[in-house]
Amino acid sequence: MLPRFALSILSRLLAEFPAVVLLGPRQAGKTTLALAEAARRGDALYLDLELPSAQRQLDDPEAFLLAQRGRLAILDEVQRVPELFAVLRGVIDQ
Repeated sequence: MLPRFALSILSRLLAEFPAVVLLGPRQAGKTTLALAEAARRGDALYLDLELPSAQRQLDDPEAFLLAQRGRLAILDEVQRVPELFAVLRGVIDQ
């Protein structure tokens, strides 16, 4: 019941806000919840920023994120790339 309830809340938040952050301890289900929302939508981008290959996709983060406009972008482990936060803010504010 809780996962369905959490997914419902996440869906509503994403409909209202341009960005939503999932915070919680390790192994709490944040990634699982985000991927469930991605599956529900069908067209989502998922980047695990613990992987160097995912980080390389963000060599030009502004251009990359602007190219994803209108699409759910899941940036897992975003704290691994702290310089991304300023770019995210700018892209979201546009």
